[in-house]
Amino acid sequence: MPTRKGCGSLYRLSVAAGCKLLLSGCQRVDAQTDPFQLPENVNVSPSKLVISPSRDDVDLDLCEDQRKMKTWLGNLPDTVVEDVVSAALQDLEAQLMVDNDKKLIMTLIKIETIKMNDFFFGIHSLLKILRGFHINDLNISKGLWSILWDYEQLLSKSLLREAVAGALPHLPLLTTLNLPYLADDRLMMIIGRCLPGLTSLDISHGMVTDRGVRSLVGASHQSPSPRRSVVRNLTPLLDNNELSSVETLKPSSIEARLSPVKSPRPKLDSLRLEACGSITDYGIVFILENYTNLRNLIYQQRRSVLEIILSWTSHLDRDKIKDHALKLEHLEHVFPYGISPFSEHISLLHEVCPNLTSLNLVTEDYVLPYLSGCAQLTCLSVELEDCVGEGFISFLESKGHQLKELTVSSSTDPESSMESVDGGQQGHLFNLAVLAAATYCSKIVKLSVSGCGLVSTGAVESLDLMTKLNSSYWLRSQARSWFRCLEVLVLMSYEDSLPSMTIHSVLLLNILKTVSSLQVLSLEGNFGSFITDEYIRSVTEENPLNVLRILDISVQDQGGLPGRIPLTVNTAQLLMEKCANLTELRMSDWRLTDEEFTSLLDQVRNNNWNLVLTRKIRST
Repeated sequence: MPTRKGCGSLYRLSVAAGCKLLLSGCQRVDAQTDPFQLPENVNVSPSKLVISPSRDDVDLDLCEDQRKMKTWLGNLPDTVVEDVVSAALQDLEAQLMVDNDKKLIMTLIKIETIKMNDFFFGIHSLLKILRGFHINDLNISKGLWSILWDYEQLLSKSLLREAVAGALPHLPLLTTLNLPYLADDRLMMIIGRCLPGLTSLDISHGMVTDRGVRSLVGASHQSPSPRRSVVRNLTPLLDNNELSSVETLKPSSIEARLSPVKSPRPKLDSLRLEACGSITDYGIVFILENYTNLRNLIYQQRRSVLEIILSWTSHLDRDKIKDHALKLEHLEHVFPYGISPFSEHISLLHEVCPNLTSLNLVTEDYVLPYLSGCAQLTCLSVELEDCVGEGFISFLESKGHQLKELTVSSSTDPESSMESVDGGQQGHLFNLAVLAAATYCSKIVKLSVSGCGLVSTGAVESLDLMTKLNSSYWLRSQARSWFRCLEVLVLMSYEDSLPSMTIHSVLLLNILKTVSSLQVLSLEGNFGSFITDEYIRSVTEENPLNVLRILDISVQDQGGLPGRIPLTVNTAQLLMEKCANLTELRMSDWRLTDEEFTSLLDQVRNNNWNLVLTRKIRST
């Protein structure tokens, strides 16, 4: 039986109560705020910084109600304040998510009668009363920023950005900061000057340019040391002369354009720049040269980070590449891209990024064996544009023993000529990929296979695939040594792919019977021909799936049609009886009536089980 919902700890209940009081109080104060009475930022010299009071002192820049709330919040330790604030922001996101699209449309219709402070939602007061608290992470999610930014755009104002700009100088101990949609060059300068301990920064979808990237580093040496008294006055940071003094990066040459700065930012190890279209390749090279401890850099515009690295190092002598070695541990090269990496590019990558542990790559099969030179690689996500072939098998033979995560996707156009792949075959993508992973990847924790692509005849023959699939005895005996560490198994074929893409039923059956550590099982696509009540029962007779948390078997996760998967209420009852740790059961496309699904929901509720049942039905 699933576990029952337990009572929350006293601490968690207290945080929940505190966050409700905090959020309602901030929203009430924001509702009474006149946005036209907010102080304007005046550009003055950076030498005139004024130190603001600590969290325990009176802050005269706050209104009376905000000072009362800050005094009330000041009764809690900083670590508890951070938890309360995080919970309040989660509650706010949940509030705004309810009928969000409808609310935005109605707001647009009534825009002339709505007050500006109706869009504050408590965020403005919350950011103000946190001045002086020693908080490491505001925990504002990208989803919440996206919603707030949608409302901000309706106003054609920058009130939210101004509120954030006014808060950051007073939170000098932040180590993690998420500013998607809001970030611009001025905020980057403020971050560089006032947040010396920052280790993780997300400015995706922002308006940051190469100038902002440089100011983040160049201003860091002027940052005040983190202390209990923090900066009060923001306006010195907004000196236009200071911003204009930052050299505009011109594409004359990499060396002249991106000369090292005096004070690099050694602590920043994660930077996300998705959809930052104003940051050029030269800005990325500047980041690579100056953010010396960067381990994770997410950026994809006209060219990927991998392409930029290859271009950057191509002018270097081979013996000097080690002097420019990076500490990056994760790289992505996905659509859209300028070039597909060749084998010699991958060989160069080994030397430039010796610490690479995770790689997300779109390439062709023949390139994969060259990845064997990545000594630390443990996570590979690869989309093969031609087929799954001998290169895939060769790579797993040499590096499969150290892989912990493997994601394979191949979506060769089914209408394309078979001659485009030497001896290409359809229908065996899942069989080949899963059997190869089972054979060579002894430490694999997560395996995901998707698509409708071809496999090469050479790969099928090297693995002796057809002989093994036709031997039930061999599959049963070998499965005992497969996937001893596997926790996540995801198989996804396309609903409309022809011929129908699926996995050999006996291969999957023997895997499920022996994989004792499986926590997530997701099968999406054309698996309904063999996954029946009896099939699941035969699995649970040998493997009760004691640690399984999430089960999702469907044809399409966006909405199903009842009956396409021949699983009934009997399987649902069996899984709830056997799987003690089951927390989510997704039953789109199952052969369930509305009455049976309602009965299952009542059973879960009456037993107070910690289990979520979902059933998406496609509208007709």
